[in-house]
Formats: sequence, structure tokens, C-alpha cells
Amino acid sequence: MQKLENNKESTLYINIVQALPKADKMDFIIQKCTELGVKEFTPLALKRCVVKIDSKDEQKKILKWQKQVEVASKQCGRDIIPKVNKIYNINTIQDLLKNYDLVLLAYENEKDNTLKNEIEKINKKEDASIAIIIGPEGGLEQTEVDFLKQNGAKVVTLGNRILRTETVAMAVTSILMYELGDLGK
Repeated sequence: MQKLENNKESTLYINIVQALPKADKMDFIIQKCTELGVKEFTPLALKRCVVKIDSKDEQKKILKWQKQVEVASKQCGRDIIPKVNKIYNINTIQDLLKNYDLVLLAYENEKDNTLKNEIEKINKKEDASIAIIIGPEGGLEQTEVDFLKQNGAKVVTLGNRILRTETVAMAVTSILMYELGDLGK
């Protein structure tokens, strides 16, 4: 993260761990979530991702996304420029997830555990670090969900409707910023 000069940052640290979406959806997610206060983005290659980025194109994509983060940060007056990580996969993500107070996995087949339940468990900790894992358009494989749960992810429902992958990051980030960050003050 590169520091800028204002004082507009939330103490809440959010990393959007986004399964690679189709078309320009990642650009949209990065732009809007940067405006909302996300501090880190981690692209995630999962089995049902339609988009496949090979190793020779990975650095070019990351540089493009990092540039979009910079533009969005300056436009909305952020104090920092969030970081875009390398592309992870299901086998490499577990070490990254150990660094967070809370790891949320939005999953359409979860029926009981709500985002509200998990927010209450973190006790309104304003400086919490939270990773939000969001699946691809094709949904998550059950083996991926099980693996992420075994590695500390809290699986949550976002209600009865299935949201598009590009909607989940903004919805969850907005709720977390309101409940734990700077939007609710």
C-alpha cells in the first residue's frame, strides 16, 4: 500500500479475495471497492472460473488492476493506494488467510449462518482485518467450500437471492464498513 496525504482511511482492513470473473467485472469490483475503503485485492483462480489467466499474462493483468486501484484511490481522496496481490489458487490461499481476524466466505448454499452473526462475534472491533472470499459466476465447488472451512473461513449466507459475483464484494464491504468501519459514524 502506498500512502497518500489525507486522513480518510477506516481502521478496518478488508481484503477482497475475488474469484476471477468474466469480462471487465474485476475492473468494476476493484474500482467500486477501492472507493468503499478496501485495502487489498486478491484474485483467486477456482475450478469454475471461466476466465483462465496463464502465467505470462498474469503480471500484465495485475499491473492493469493496480493502475485502476491508483486511479480510483486518487478520485475518491484515499490516503493509501490498496494493493493487488498475485493470483492465488485453492492450494495456495491458505497461508494468506491465516493473517486475518475473520475470513468470510459468501456461499449461496449456506442457509443458517448470517453475515450479522459473524459481525457480532468480532465484537465491533474497529481495527479488524477481514478477508472476504467471493466465488465465480459458476459458483463454488463443494470441495472448495470444505477446504476453505477447514482453513478457518466462516461460511455465510447473504439472503435468499443469489447475487452476482460483482455485487457481493460491494454489498459485504458496505455492510462491514457500516458496522465496523467508518460509514456508521
